[in-house]
Amino acid sequence: MSKKILDFNTYSQALDAVIAEISLYKADLSTRHIILTPEKYTLLCEQRLCRNAPGTFNAEAYSLSRLYAKLGGGFCLPQEAALWY
Repeated sequence: MSKKILDFNTYSQALDAVIAEISLYKADLSTRHIILTPEKYTLLCEQRLCRNAPGTFNAEAYSLSRLYAKLGGGFCLPQEAALWY
């Protein structure tokens, strides 16, 4: 599993770069693209993915707490992890 970390000054620049990066790859359901984003930006990220990326069946936007819940950790982060978020 390869991971790529992109670092930009603004959320808009970072989201444009992520969408451009995902657009480079042919839609392949065996590969998943997970985008970690702050909770308040998950809907915006999903909307822009659907609008600008060629296929979004393998791309998902998660906040840290949603990813934690999806991985089976429960419905909320432990208090220690929430301090870092």
